[in-house]
Amino acid sequence: MGLTGIILSVKFRLKKINNNFISSKTIKFNNLASLIKSINRNNSYEYNVAWIDFSNFKNINSILFLGSHSSQKKYQSDFKKKNKQIDLTFFKKIIFINNLTIKIFNKIYYFLTKEEEKKIDIFNYFYPLDKIKNWNYFYGNDGFVQYQFVITEKKIEKNLNKIIKIFKEFEIYPSLAVFKKLGNQNKNYISFPKKGFTLSLDFKNSKNLRKMIRKLDLIVLQNQGRIYLAKDILMNELFFKKTYPLCRKFYNILSSSKVNFQYASDQAKRLKILCKKF
Repeated sequence: MGLTGIILSVKFRLKKINNNFISSKTIKFNNLASLIKSINRNNSYEYNVAWIDFSNFKNINSILFLGSHSSQKKYQSDFKKKNKQIDLTFFKKIIFINNLTIKIFNKIYYFLTKEEEKKIDIFNYFYPLDKIKNWNYFYGNDGFVQYQFVITEKKIEKNLNKIIKIFKEFEIYPSLAVFKKLGNQNKNYISFPKKGFTLSLDFKNSKNLRKMIRKLDLIVLQNQGRIYLAKDILMNELFFKKTYPLCRKFYNILSSSKVNFQYASDQAKRLKILCKKF
């Protein structure tokens, strides 16, 4: 999280691919149980991610996007090609996102998305929002909040239904919900991923959003979860230290005489990551 000093050089290994296409498969569901089973069943794909509509409480529609890099040897198009963007600058001063428009958009998106297997350009597969220039203007001047957490796989459907009840209680629907399964956690001290399911939610910034997030936090705590530190703006110190238990070791390393620690960040100060009182 930028707390170990200035990075002077980086080495990383690229994944070798034959072309810039993804062999994709799209599957639609109208209940959470079927979606979860399909995610678990299709773990042989390189990419496995779902979109969920949380604005309709009777039937929870979802779409699972599966994909693997195409094995075809022939290189088919230019990686540097830029796709045309739809410019939405004129929405800058218009509040467009609300519960009604979220419901309408989700119904249309679910209806128009086809169940199919096809090859898709790598950029369109990984960056669908890049087709729209300034898509964040849909949220108006108050902007939006991203909230992403991971919880254990145990009772995942039951916990998702608890989350849906909270949305219903506050009458706040996420404008975007992305659902994925994560593998085993690594040995890093303040790394986010751990074995379980992660749900990433986008909300229009609103009056009661923080109260609702506090209730979602309780579900995360009760299910051995944590919040992604790149989307932590509503997290507090106590929640951080309960969900990142190795942060004490992290502090001990950074405060040792060998490291000669001298870096901090607004996040580290707010969450007291660099504090010996735990």
